[in-house]
Amino acid sequence: MEDCYFIIEDDPDISDKDRRIRALCVECQEKKPSEGAWFHPGSEEGYGPFDFQCCRCQKFIHKAENDETETSD
Repeated sequence: MEDCYFIIEDDPDISDKDRRIRALCVECQEKKPSEGAWFHPGSEEGYGPFDFQCCRCQKFIHKAENDETETSD
């Protein structure tokens, strides 16, 4: 697992209530820093049963394993 950053969409055409939080890989944040991005130590804390993909380069930061996404009865 890798670390990442989280950012809030900054598209002026999207209303504040409709903006979403997006994942950003460390490499993209280092190449073109996003103001207000906050660091998530995913390599230590994990990501839970969810896929996280960089909103810029589309690289998977974390891909949920099959057993993570299945629920038990």
